[in-house]
Amino acid sequence: MKMTPDSLPREGLPYWTFWLLLFIIFLLVAFIFLRDKDLRRRLSYLLSGGKRRLLRFRLQMRLKRETQRRAGFIKELGSTAWSLDVRQPASEPLFREIRALDDKRLSLRDERQGVLDRIETLGKKLEDLKVVSRNEAAREGERKKPLEIRWRELREKEAALEKEIKAAEKNGAGARPPAEAGAARLAQLREQRGALSADLEGVQKALEELDGRIADIREKARVQTKTLEAEVREWDRERSGLQEKIRETERLMDPLFNNLGAIVNEARPDHLGLIALYAKIDRLDKTMGDISVRIDSLR
Repeated sequence: MKMTPDSLPREGLPYWTFWLLLFIIFLLVAFIFLRDKDLRRRLSYLLSGGKRRLLRFRLQMRLKRETQRRAGFIKELGSTAWSLDVRQPASEPLFREIRALDDKRLSLRDERQGVLDRIETLGKKLEDLKVVSRNEAAREGERKKPLEIRWRELREKEAALEKEIKAAEKNGAGARPPAEAGAARLAQLREQRGALSADLEGVQKALEELDGRIADIREKARVQTKTLEAEVREWDRERSGLQEKIRETERLMDPLFNNLGAIVNEARPDHLGLIALYAKIDRLDKTMGDISVRIDSLR
C-alpha cells in the first residue's frame, strides 16, 4: 500500500508541550525574581531610569528659570539701592561709576529730546506746507472754473459760426451773380469769427497761465517737501544713534547694578524700600535649594 504525505505519521513533540515548557520557564523566572530583592531593585531602577531622567531634566530647567529670576531680583535690588542712595562701604566705587554713567545717560536723553522736538517741528512744517500748497492750488483752480466755462461757450459759438459761414459760402457760390447782401453777410460772419478767435485765444492763454501757476505751486511744494523729508530722515538717524548710545550706557550699568545688588543682599541694610526684595530673594533661595536637593536625589 502506497502512503501519501498526508498519511505519514508526524514526528516531534506535541504542540501543547511547547506551551507547557514555556509556562514552566516563566514560573521559574518569576520565582527567582520574587526571591532576589537585589534583582528586583535593579530591574525597577532600570525601568524607571527614563522617567527619572525626564524628571531631572525638568527640574534642571526650572532651576535655571529660578536662577534667572533671582539674578533679576538682585539687579533690581541694586537699582533700588542706587535710587534710594542706600550705601555700604564696599559699594562706594560702584556708586561713583554708576553716577558717571547715569550723568552720561541723562545728557544723552536731553540731547535725544532736543532731536525729537526738532523732528516734531519739521513734521508740523511738512503738514503746514501741504495744507498751504493745497489751498493755493485750490484757489487757482477756482479761478480757472469761470474761464473754462467761458472757453466752452466760445468754442460752441465758434462751431456754430463756422457752420453759418460754410452755409453762407455755399449759398454765395450758387448765386449768379452773388448777391451783395450775401457777400456782406459773409464778410460780417468772418469778422465775427476773427473777433471770436481773438477772445478764445485770450481765454486759452489765461487758462495756460493758471495751469502754469498751479504747476509751479505743486513743484515748489514737492521740492520743499523733499528737502524737509530729507532733513527729517537725517534727524531720525541722529535720534537712532543717540538711542543706541543710551542703550549701550544702560548695558554698562547693568553689571554694576548686579554687583551692587549682591553687596546689598549680603549686607542686608535695614531699609523699608528693600524689605520686599529681600523676601523675594529669600523665597527663591529656598525654592532653588529644594530643587537642587531633588535633582541630587535623582542622580
